[in-house]
Amino acid sequence: MTSTERSQHRATSSSTSGRQHLAEASAAQRSDIQGLRTIAVGAVVVNHADAAWLPGGYVGVDVFFVISGFLITSQLLRRIGAGGTAASPRRRWLRSFYAARIRRLLPMSALVLVASVVAARLLLPPTQLPTVAQDAVATSLYASNLWFAHTGTDYLANPAPSLFQHYWSLALEEQFYLFWPLLLLAAVRIGRGRRATAGVMLAVVATSFALCVVLTDTSQPWAFFTLPARAWELAVGGLVALAAQPLSRRSTPRARQLLGWAGLAGIAASVVLFSEDTTFPGTAVLLPVVSTAAVIAAAVERGSVLGSILGHRVVQWVGDRSYSIYLWHWPVLILASMRWGPLSPLPLLGLLALTMLLSALSYRLVEQPLRRSPRLAGTPRTFAFGGALTATTLAAAAVLALTVGPLTSDRTAPPLDTAEVPAELPAPSFVPRNLTPTLTGAADDLPATYADGCHLDFAATRPKRCVDGTGAGLRVALVGDSHAAQWFPALRQIVAERGGRLLSLTKSSCPVYDVPIYNTALKRPYRECDAWRPAALATVRSFAADVVVLAGFGAAYQDSASDPAAFAAAWQAGIERTIRSLPRGTQVVVLGDTPRWPEPVNDCVARRLEDPAGCALPVDRLVRPSIVGAEERATAATGARYVDTVRWICGRLCQPIAGNVLVYRDVSHITAAFASALTPQLARVLRD
Repeated sequence: MTSTERSQHRATSSSTSGRQHLAEASAAQRSDIQGLRTIAVGAVVVNHADAAWLPGGYVGVDVFFVISGFLITSQLLRRIGAGGTAASPRRRWLRSFYAARIRRLLPMSALVLVASVVAARLLLPPTQLPTVAQDAVATSLYASNLWFAHTGTDYLANPAPSLFQHYWSLALEEQFYLFWPLLLLAAVRIGRGRRATAGVMLAVVATSFALCVVLTDTSQPWAFFTLPARAWELAVGGLVALAAQPLSRRSTPRARQLLGWAGLAGIAASVVLFSEDTTFPGTAVLLPVVSTAAVIAAAVERGSVLGSILGHRVVQWVGDRSYSIYLWHWPVLILASMRWGPLSPLPLLGLLALTMLLSALSYRLVEQPLRRSPRLAGTPRTFAFGGALTATTLAAAAVLALTVGPLTSDRTAPPLDTAEVPAELPAPSFVPRNLTPTLTGAADDLPATYADGCHLDFAATRPKRCVDGTGAGLRVALVGDSHAAQWFPALRQIVAERGGRLLSLTKSSCPVYDVPIYNTALKRPYRECDAWRPAALATVRSFAADVVVLAGFGAAYQDSASDPAAFAAAWQAGIERTIRSLPRGTQVVVLGDTPRWPEPVNDCVARRLEDPAGCALPVDRLVRPSIVGAEERATAATGARYVDTVRWICGRLCQPIAGNVLVYRDVSHITAAFASALTPQLARVLRD
């Protein structure tokens, strides 16, 4: 999302008749478009400040996409020339185009990125800084949208959003403008007319929109963040730019007024009626995109009611600074919430005021002066300046990564005795120098099933038959979601010692229990899980396991259920159906869930290197009694064995460190190192 370059005034006629208004306005600085920018940035900022105020405010990004597509395409069509020949030599105007983009966008984006890195170093726990540095590198290279798609980021419901998450739209736009000028040039030169250009644009819109719908249903992060699924929104703006003159000849001021009001109503409906539960982008994004296109196509006159509203000087002031406001608001809000937790309305208002102050100052001192600087008028100088700014942002990210010191005390703890992990972990008095894994490496301390591709992601529907070991001894099957996969290190050791084989069948956010699940990332029922589950159980039956070990993150599924109060009964019934579907004589072990923390406990530990015990919490705050009860009743009814794993980890309190081993890798999973330490306890269960 960006506030793109304003069109320069090139009036083609001194006439101000209504029929000529649209054609002229498409090439002029448009007060109605500045008003749309204000609406877009206001919706986004309010949504990010408190989604309850404007639950669908995130569609402001889509409003910006259409605006950007319209303005830049208008500019490109003028440069290429309506007759099919470039108004200036191709290389010259292409270089000039990209240089203008650099002057318009890069100074502010670099300033906010570097300021965010510095603020993160001062305010955030050290455990989060490596991730901040990693995200800053992707952002500096205009690849943050690809990075967030790759990491499976859920923009609408992300409990731990990136400090640079809002840069995704800026990256996507710049990726679009790498190929868009060349595509338009080819269309104009080969087709030599508006019809060929319109055909190319329509092809982009149709193909990209179809991909958007498909990906939203199968891989929402890729639909949300990536150019192939979003290019159609900018291309719609391009179509409006191309149709400006024909529309001006066939419309009346009254018709344009009606079109403008209808478009504004559509944007308002999107902002109010959409929420984080809306399946987005998908087909839902049609409403804000088409509505924005309608307002732009209307090109309402300044003297009309709608034109007066959009052209009000306060609205124009905000629209002028919308790019700066968009860049500043996210780090201001997110750093405060990451440092101090949820904010009440009064502090939020103060942060919004700070955003406006920073935006006004940077607009006046950085954005406008550098955009119009005579020293950067030459294209080579602009490219050199852009390279220097990019190098600066990369250097800031590198410095941040390198300045994260060792997050330990200077003392060493005796290695944890894995032969007998105590039932009540002693309160750690310091973070040992020999901690394993390290606090910064905890998130990557995953079971081997992740690296070898055996733990499946959301899109998979067919189980991958992963068998560890080749012996004829004990045959164990581990089945479930990531909370089952976390026990793989311990089971692998046990089966290896018994000369047996371990079948691992796990899938992200997908319990093997026969319970319909709503996937909060996909924003819909988890159909892929429903398809995977019976196939996984069929694989277990063909494996002829001696013991089947099951586990699932019941508390999370209860939170996302349409009726959380009734979920425990459904969970119990699903467990019973699953166990009874296994062959008679199979020994079934249901592992109870591990503690679930309200916030990352390792962040707390990083702030208390000499007193990590202060991060401990009572065990009853970290378990879900209704889920525990459902699992106990289900196993009792089917003759399976229920194992309360919490007693292996917590006594009265749950501690973050056991000896020299870090217990948790995030808010609910134990580290692979600690799972290995619990091997003897799990081995006793299997022997019994």
